[in-house]
Amino acid sequence: MHAFDDAWTVEDMPGPRCLADAALLPNGRVVVINGVEQGFGALPLDLSTPPANEPVNQPWIYTPWAPEGQRYSVPGGDDCTAAAALPCGPAGKALLASPHACLSFRVPL
Repeated sequence: MHAFDDAWTVEDMPGPRCLADAALLPNGRVVVINGVEQGFGALPLDLSTPPANEPVNQPWIYTPWAPEGQRYSVPGGDDCTAAAALPCGPAGKALLASPHACLSFRVPL
């Protein structure tokens, strides 16, 4: 674990997540989708390290102006693991690109 000096404020996330995508929304919030709880996206040098096989299937919303300790929320809904991108148009609608079937992608933003 990295040690931060007093100039930094360290925020606890809702859980472990790596290999995720994040997009800045027009309302100033950040949506974090995809990812896994542990592992690597590529073949690790040490084959005893687990692959990325524990998906995180719920989006997180980060609200930078919320009080400390309340900046992350998990609004519900399902996202698709291993999506490639999350572009956001001027109307605030997100388009999720994924190689997997995502028939129930719903994220209340």
